[in-house]
Parts: sequence; structure tokens; C-alpha cells
Amino acid sequence: MRSEAVRFGIFTTLEDAGLAHDAGYEEFLDQAVLAEELGYDSVWLAEHHGSAYGTIPRPSIFATAVAMRTSRIRIGTLVTILPFCNPVRTAEDWAMVDVLSGGRVDLGVGRGYQPSEFALMGADPTFSREVFSEGLEVLLGLWRNESFSFTGKHFTLRDAQVFPRPIQSGGPPVWVGALSPEGFAVVAKHGLNLAMQPTMMPMPVLKDAAVEAARTLIDHGRRPESIDFPLQMMVHIAPTKAKAREIAHEPINWFFDRVLTKVPGAQGPAAASYEFYKQVADQMSGAVSLASLEEAGIVMVCDPDQAIETLTQLQTDIGTKQFSAWMRFGGLADEHVRNSMKLFAAEVMPHIPTDSPTPAAFTNSEIEPFTTSV
Repeated sequence: MRSEAVRFGIFTTLEDAGLAHDAGYEEFLDQAVLAEELGYDSVWLAEHHGSAYGTIPRPSIFATAVAMRTSRIRIGTLVTILPFCNPVRTAEDWAMVDVLSGGRVDLGVGRGYQPSEFALMGADPTFSREVFSEGLEVLLGLWRNESFSFTGKHFTLRDAQVFPRPIQSGGPPVWVGALSPEGFAVVAKHGLNLAMQPTMMPMPVLKDAAVEAARTLIDHGRRPESIDFPLQMMVHIAPTKAKAREIAHEPINWFFDRVLTKVPGAQGPAAASYEFYKQVADQMSGAVSLASLEEAGIVMVCDPDQAIETLTQLQTDIGTKQFSAWMRFGGLADEHVRNSMKLFAAEVMPHIPTDSPTPAAFTNSEIEPFTTSV
């Protein structure tokens, strides 16, 4: 029987790996329909600009297309980049998608990290943290109040309203992509939760970040059992691990050959407040192989049994309640994506424990971290 406590989704950046854009969009829309038919709970989209790394520059537009093709599955972002758009516009856009989808929106937000995108959008990454913080306050204020006023360094509003109003009371659930204590404090301040992804972060480091974030939220009054960190991870499932690796290794190489050039510090100095990414760039500056990514826990390329083992361990370590599988990556053929989606739905999802107890490390500061270095 399908687990009711753990929710599963699919994720995409819609990379341009040689497939015509209209065909690529249509292909993923069909995969979203399949996900709904197979019992997945959500579809997650990532915003990117100006490169083959991702072709969803306006996630609200593509989310609307997904909403028109589906009837049940939730539609979210991991993430929408707040500093690239006026937060009033972001609030309006996603309120409209919430209405058009019948209240099925989950909005993940972040401050962005790719220097080339900031340059393209005419934004200064040096100020991204404060622009993000103000933008988030405006977004939530507009959704949580009939009328909202705000005075900040970057945004000022007086008795502002958004129309249409979101269907979901107080607006769609908002998840924050954050890696630092400063980001965790923002999440705690607004009573939100953290969205996490180990795309360029070894799994032990991500688990440490989850524990630190959870402790921060608890210190701010959050009930431990209410903490929910949606986790997104690159996944390919096949009947055997060897077959999964055979199918996935070239698309994964395609992806990481590109993403590692996008990290702050990879092609010049990293802007202030992006020091973590510089550490990642330094650590992953050499050749990246599927074996090294598997060793770091960054990808899940395996058979169903190993996937069950990995996900069950994530429940134990960081209380995973939502897991989003990034199955369409690096030009992987539609046939292989669909096979992986079907196998994951049939042989993994039903066997994940329904109970995700609060990890002991969240409430016991004496428990040793998963790693001591980045």
C-alpha cells in the first residue's frame, strides 16, 4: 500500500541537451501527466536564465501549462529566484497560478547563485541576501494580509493589495532554499520550512545543514514534529544497479560538466556571502565521475532495493517527509525517464516507511554531526 506520510515528486530544470525547446516542453508536460497517473504527489520546476543548464526562465508560465494538463498533482518551484523580479509581481503571478490550478501551488524561493544569471538580469549578487529577505517579507505580507505596507531599503509599499487573491488561505506554502545560518534565521522568522538539494553538496554536509536548520527553528519555537525539509535529488532507477549506471552516466556527465562552471568562484572571485559555493567549487574542481558522485551521496543511481535503503536512512537522519526525484536530466531519453518513474512508483514508493519520526539529532545537541568539513 502507498505510504500516506511521505510525499513524492518529480523535478526538472528542463536542460537544453539538443532537443528542440518545443519538443522538450511537450516531453516534460507528458511526464507530468504520467507522474499524476502513477501516484506522485508533486511536480517541481527550477528557474534559470541564459544557458543550456535550464530553460524555464518564468516558472509561473510553465506551472500554468502543467496545471492545465493535470487535475490533482501539486505544482511547485525549487526555486523561484526572488532578487530577479519585483516581489509584487511574484506575488501576483503565483496567486494567479494558484487560482488557475485550483489551489495546487507550492512556492520554493531562493536568492540565486549563478554569477552569469545575475549579470544577465542586471542584478548585483553582493546584495542578493538583503534583496531576498525584503522580497520574501513583501511576498508573504501581500498574501497573508488584505492590505500590506512595507518600508525597506529596496522596496516600499503603502496599502498594497494583490488581485487575484490566492485560493489557499494565506497563500501557497512557501519553502526557502538556504544553506547558511543567516538563511536559517530567515526561515525561522517567517515560520517557514527549508527546501534542500545535494546537487553540489555531499550528503553528509547536507545532513549537517538540516540538523543545524532544525535546531535553529526549534530555538525559535517551532515544534520538532512540524519540521519538513523537502529534499530533491538526481535519480535513475533500473532493475539492476549496473543497468542504472549504464543508462545514466553520460547524461550525468553532461549535467555536471556544465553546472560546475556555474558555481560562484568557478570562473572568478565569488561575491560576498557566497563563500560556501566557493568552497564547493574548490572541492569539485577536478574531474567529476559517477563513482565520485555516488560516494558523496549526491545522486541515486541504483536498483529499487538500494533506493528504499537510502530513503529510509534519510528518514532516520533528517526526517524526510517529501522527496522529489530529478529523473529528467542531461538529455536522458524520454523512454528511460518514464521507465525510471514507473519503477520508482511501483517498487520504491510503496515500501518507504509511513512514519518519519523526529530525528534525535534535531533535539539533542550532543549528537555528533555527519561530517566535520565541507
